[in-house]
Amino acid sequence: MLDEYISSGKLEANQAKYKQEIIDAVRLGKPAMTNTTYDAMAKTGAAEKGKVTRVVITSAVWTVAKTEYGFPLHKYLDVDLAITDATGKYWLAYGQIRKQYEGGSPIIINCDT
Repeated sequence: MLDEYISSGKLEANQAKYKQEIIDAVRLGKPAMTNTTYDAMAKTGAAEKGKVTRVVITSAVWTVAKTEYGFPLHKYLDVDLAITDATGKYWLAYGQIRKQYEGGSPIIINCDT
């Protein structure tokens, strides 16, 4: 009876369903925006960690990272990722999508002479 269950493919289907339930149970942050280009950027950036099964962008707007003196370095969006590694384990990862800061607001430097 067990051999029949395995050979019929029901075992494999049940295992795939169980793995998908585990993936779906991972609690990622609430999506603030959706963008297929940014999703692809996140998947590419995390590819060395394993297979990215889900990407959620948790930032609604780009945030500008600045130096200690207030000069812009880059801008970024926060993302949550569901990743499956080579051993089949599932991981929740947090990361950022970074882009070069193009400007958009004047930089004011106060100099007292």
